Amino acid sequence: MGFFYYLCLYILMLKHMKKAGFFLFLMLILTACNQDRPKHKSVNQVKDSVASISLRTIKLSEKYEFIYTANQKSSHGKSSKFDEHYEGLVSVKLNDKWGYINEKGETIIEPKFDETYSFVDDLALVKIHDKYTYINKKGKSIIEDLKFDDANDFKEGFALVKINEKYTYINTSGKVITNLLFDEARDFNEGFACVKIANKWGYINKTGDIAIKCNYDDAECFKGGIGLVRIKNKWVFLDVKGNIYKPHIEELSHFSEGLASVKYQGVYGYINKLGELVIKPQFPKGFDFQNGIAIVDVNKDTIHCIDKSGKLIKPYNEKGFIKGNCTSVGENFLGFISLGKKGYMDLTGKVIIEPKYDNIGKFNNGLALITVKDKMGVIDTTEAIIVKPKYNFIKEFRDGYAPMKIANKWGVIDTTGHVVVEPKFDAITPFYNNLAYVFINGKWGAIDTDGNMVIKPRFEEIYNFGKNVVQIKYNDKWGLVDKTDKILIKPQFDYIYKFNNKIAKFRHKGKWGMIDVTGKIILEPKYEYIYGFNDGCSKIRINGKLGIMNHNGKMIAKPQFDDVYEFKNGFAIIKNKTKWGFISKNGTVIKSRFDDILRFSDGMAPVKIKNKWTYINKYGKILNTRFDGAKKFVNGFASVKVGNKFGIINKEGQFIAKPQFNYIGEFKEGLVKVRFKGRWGFLNNKGKIVIKL
Repeated sequence: MGFFYYLCLYILMLKHMKKAGFFLFLMLILTACNQDRPKHKSVNQVKDSVASISLRTIKLSEKYEFIYTANQKSSHGKSSKFDEHYEGLVSVKLNDKWGYINEKGETIIEPKFDETYSFVDDLALVKIHDKYTYINKKGKSIIEDLKFDDANDFKEGFALVKINEKYTYINTSGKVITNLLFDEARDFNEGFACVKIANKWGYINKTGDIAIKCNYDDAECFKGGIGLVRIKNKWVFLDVKGNIYKPHIEELSHFSEGLASVKYQGVYGYINKLGELVIKPQFPKGFDFQNGIAIVDVNKDTIHCIDKSGKLIKPYNEKGFIKGNCTSVGENFLGFISLGKKGYMDLTGKVIIEPKYDNIGKFNNGLALITVKDKMGVIDTTEAIIVKPKYNFIKEFRDGYAPMKIANKWGVIDTTGHVVVEPKFDAITPFYNNLAYVFINGKWGAIDTDGNMVIKPRFEEIYNFGKNVVQIKYNDKWGLVDKTDKILIKPQFDYIYKFNNKIAKFRHKGKWGMIDVTGKIILEPKYEYIYGFNDGCSKIRINGKLGIMNHNGKMIAKPQFDDVYEFKNGFAIIKNKTKWGFISKNGTVIKSRFDDILRFSDGMAPVKIKNKWTYINKYGKILNTRFDGAKKFVNGFASVKVGNKFGIINKEGQFIAKPQFNYIGEFKEGLVKVRFKGRWGFLNNKGKIVIKL
């Protein structure tokens, strides 16, 4: 609807309401314009107007000041006045007192209460003279003589109330259901409520009797017929009879820093190596611990972390950490965000630097980059300003220096904030080995840390190539110079890759060769391709066949293989036609005769022969036993599959755990997770189940 509509409405308001003015007109427009928003954000101050409530229309009497319509639950057990499920009545305010009206705007309960809450099962919680009670839809209290210091809504037919610093429960008739008084208590859930007596927790049932004795240090509500209680620092599950219950664990991780995450009823907690639940299931995620911290929640903007006690490290309105800074802490600092500003805390969650920056970087050698109103500066760990936020950009410090940009020109500052090179370059790189590459007048050169031009700007491209060598491009050809601008290899090659162990591959006229740091050609450019070095070796290809060369340019194996994998643990996988084998770094070949193959690990490699798996050692000896599946060895043990079950063998092929499991992982921190008949557990290296879940 357009402005003309609201103008007409305003004229009508002026006609019928002498005291109405522009303020009310503005409020009406804002109300109408926002009627598609969630109702808990709408508070309408209107007289003789129309308000939308749960898609229904209520005509308000002009005498009321406020009407509350939206849905918002409080954290203390009371429903809000702002509740869509208002059961036909909503709260209104007159002269600082609250009452209720119906959908026609008729007064049902006169305003006389200090606070009112939504009706739940035909009863509403109200406050009068600093005491709480419950009323029905006629406004009559269901409890004539008893008033409460605090109270919650009814749940499952019962309400938790507080009298003289003690807690008890009433039913919908207003009758107290038990003679017991509790130090603390929680709402009913699935027929039970957690209660605390003499500093210990237990459960009562709906008759008010103790169903599970108060013997525990903490307790959680029943969910899915299972309760959760704490004994000292350990959590255990209980059934409705109070017996310890082994729940169905949905997921289980490997151990990391002595703890493994478990998933129960869709949320994650952690167990120790005794199988004890030390952090109760409560988190959306359960990542491994690193440096004493684990990520337990991830969303678009933030991540939340806990320490090993299960304590959330997330101060300031529970805004969480800046994404990415939880696992990569950097000098024992964590970044966090609060109300749009960023700061730092230590690993315990203690705030070290208050959140007041628009952006922050990680601390490195005691310094971190900060941003304030699109300008960058530098602080130290005491929050001393090293460089005032005045630059358009500052790159990372290297060798004690950092490039900075101001007014579209680049210069250099040191760790004290002193300008060592005035801004005059069009581009600049961070320092490496005391050189920074600079771009000026369309050409690249290099400066030292004093700002001296040590390599004259004349190159189209320039890159660091080694400790004292620089790769340069001139007239579309590549060569090398040293740090004094001396030509080592004149620009002549199509491309030169970085040195690895003092040799580099280059391309010349479409073929590949090798040079050393002096520019000497140690391998003539005759190969179709030379691959990157791995573990001191590189693959070479000629006439469609692959060979292997070491970092000295010595040929380990002439080009003869159809495929070659990278070296790992001293061996590379090779393939000829359809069969697989191995080659060592000294050129020893384990003949290609296997149908499938995996890498060596712990001195053994899984190999497949005629649809069955076994293992081979580094000397080519094959185990006699055969399996339907095989995983790599870790710490002397490997998981194997026989039929559709998994077991564990040692390097002699002997079973330390017979094939009986639905799943077996890999050993980590001396334990391996297993799944047996739908339940999870851990085995030790003797095949003994040490944790049953």
